[in-house]
Amino acid sequence: MSGQTRAVWMLAGGILVAGWFFVHDRFETAILQSRSRTDLLYRQTVANSEIVRQASMLREVQRRAETDLAQVSRDASPSATTARLLQMLHDSASSLGSQILSVEPGAPQPGGAALQATQLTIRIRGRFQNVLRFVEDLSHHGTLVRVSDTEMVPAHAERLQGSEPRLDATIHAILYRLLPVSKELHLASAR
Repeated sequence: MSGQTRAVWMLAGGILVAGWFFVHDRFETAILQSRSRTDLLYRQTVANSEIVRQASMLREVQRRAETDLAQVSRDASPSATTARLLQMLHDSASSLGSQILSVEPGAPQPGGAALQATQLTIRIRGRFQNVLRFVEDLSHHGTLVRVSDTEMVPAHAERLQGSEPRLDATIHAILYRLLPVSKELHLASAR
């Protein structure tokens, strides 16, 4: 190989190495910046997706709250609430093999601007387990009832018959009712 050929090869190799460093340095930096930007955009997309998911959940909660408020606002009659309560008590006792003997309302208590509290005395007859289930079942309905105490005594008529012992229970409770929402209050809350 002659000196000129060797010089040409060395020059070609030098240009190749210099070109590689030039391309690598220039474009590798651009590639790294692109990767960095892609990672950032991916993280932002994931965060935005989470925000959209949470916003959808909040819209569903808002929709349910508005539906509940509309239902309460329509229930302008305390007698309608009382009728539903009596029906719920009867259905619950019947499903548990017990019998409602009486439901006596007491004096209304102050509960707040939008809440009315009324004392109730519920007398029920049934087997011990069924009476306990009935008391527990009071909190599983759409009507808010707080049980303050329960008194139980053996049922007199049942003792004489010799059948499975039954109890007469007196349940002292408080029924809470939401008062109708005025149109002005409803419109102000919608703003």
